[in-house]
Amino acid sequence: MTLPRYTGVTVQTTTNAPAPAATVTVTLHNTSVPADLFSDENGATPLANPLTSDAVTGLFTFCVANGLYDITVTGLTVTPYTIPGVQLVYLGAPVGQLFLATVTLTDAQIKALPTTSVTLVAAPGVGQIILPLRGLLTTSFVAPYTNINAAGAFLSIALGVFPATNVPFSFIPNDAAIVAGSPTGFSDLFTSTTPKRQDLVPWANTEGVDQWGPITGANARTTVDNQPLVIGVDNQGDGDLTGGDPANTLTVTGYYLIL
Repeated sequence: MTLPRYTGVTVQTTTNAPAPAATVTVTLHNTSVPADLFSDENGATPLANPLTSDAVTGLFTFCVANGLYDITVTGLTVTPYTIPGVQLVYLGAPVGQLFLATVTLTDAQIKALPTTSVTLVAAPGVGQIILPLRGLLTTSFVAPYTNINAAGAFLSIALGVFPATNVPFSFIPNDAAIVAGSPTGFSDLFTSTTPKRQDLVPWANTEGVDQWGPITGANARTTVDNQPLVIGVDNQGDGDLTGGDPANTLTVTGYYLIL
């Protein structure tokens, strides 16, 4: 039986910043019984429980049998917290494999996004497609970013080499042509030191639509097959972002299928 995989980042709950080298304990829901963890979906290689998150990014991952679990995070760099009732289920190949991916970008990576994209999900393999379902972007900025194109910059999570035309999640623009709502969503996020979260949903063209509502895009199969899911910023030729602070982080999480 193939096991579901869970991937997460240990964080300091007061700031949403990553808490590196934290202790992660996985127990059966509402008990103190530790779960049997594995490093692979086949359950061939046991994994220690508790386990320790990455010493730099706070990233951790494990595979476990289908079930309901509580995930508790403790350690010197984190205020203890528990994520209760995490339902983990492997859906199986006939209906696709449901995954969660999380990546936390450093200040240097954030500033370089206009020229160097960051991979959220690696290319899945020949004949397979990444289909996003839902995502979340979380900022933890000590200092704001500058050199943002006020009229056209946008952050995108796209399939393929960035900047790509296949945008599977709603992008965050600075767009003067948007007449409803804020036209400076990208600046709202990246020039603020208030921790913020941006919901990400599958992309549809909603600008200038008529009564038929949002229009979904159709892409040639060759442009979406075996393509990675990458995070990037189109700054309209203005180069990398400036400002920021070494303590700044940007966390992107996404649920997706591989079909």
